Amino acid sequence: MTRPIDERIAELERKIERLDDIEAIKRLRWRYSRACDDDNNVDLLLPMFTEDAEVVLNPPFSGAHKGHAALEAMYRDNARVNGVRWTTHYYLQPLINVSGDGQTAEASWYLWEPATMDFPDASNEGVWLAGEYFDRYCKIDGEWKFTRIEINIRLMASYDKGWADGPIRGAQR
Repeated sequence: MTRPIDERIAELERKIERLDDIEAIKRLRWRYSRACDDDNNVDLLLPMFTEDAEVVLNPPFSGAHKGHAALEAMYRDNARVNGVRWTTHYYLQPLINVSGDGQTAEASWYLWEPATMDFPDASNEGVWLAGEYFDRYCKIDGEWKFTRIEINIRLMASYDKGWADGPIRGAQR
């Protein structure tokens, strides 16, 4: 038996809203990458986060940073603390799950990133980074924001030498 048209329309509206939310989250991640690649532009980055958001950088990078003040300091100091001098972020294969009420979401993304790193031994090196991002989001007044980002770097390999001999400089396998 066919369901009433109003039920089918309501179901389609829910599906469209969910797809719109997924696209909005993809755009948020795109804006994040652009701001990071713009020398960690905190004026662009901070509005993407809730006030109590957290960013967790796993080895070879370091630390958990919670709240706007800590995030601002972390992004401003990224070059000095982590040695990251230049980046171009590519986020691939997103898996985005929006909650049933449409107010929260989780996602995972693969990262592929050419970068320039300054290492403690004063070397300046082009590297390939690969890893995963695990994000949490919430919708505030119709706008998606990050509540948590966790970054796991799985490969950091010299541009010149490649990764055939394995990751370098302490990246996780």
